[in-house]
Amino acid sequence: YISLGKYDSAKRLIDKKTLQGQLYMAHIAMLNQKLGKAEQIIKRLLRIQKKMDVNNPVLVGLLGSIYWWKGESKKALPLIKESVSELEKLYGIDHPSLIQPVINLAMAYYRLQNYDETERLLRRSLSMQFKRIQEEAIYLPVSQRLDFLSTFGISYAAIFSATNLH
Repeated sequence: YISLGKYDSAKRLIDKKTLQGQLYMAHIAMLNQKLGKAEQIIKRLLRIQKKMDVNNPVLVGLLGSIYWWKGESKKALPLIKESVSELEKLYGIDHPSLIQPVINLAMAYYRLQNYDETERLLRRSLSMQFKRIQEEAIYLPVSQRLDFLSTFGISYAAIFSATNLH
């Protein structure tokens, strides 16, 4: 229901007592431009996890993204940086889980007019995306590879020649 924009229907099905339920509620709040409500939910979840001595870099990054959407890039940047750093420690620096967080970090730098860092991070994210496509496309039958790659708006040759972005 969320992807269809039927938020009230979705809310009725969400178990609000779970972490996932609360994340859905924050997502719905963000989609409805209720960024203060989303911020409140994520901060509450972070407080709960802090009491449990749990560090969730995804929640930290989400809070940073909320600040970014609110136009508070100076508050967003350290949170998104922390999130990316923790995710790198958990998964390694080239893991596909880092693609979107790295883009989010680039956008925070962009808002702060640090274009060199923005470009570096966007190139890093693009490189990770190309690497993932290269790794996954080989498992598709040859007849389906072109269709798969065309969904990204790029050619087969471009993906496999883009291992080193300049």
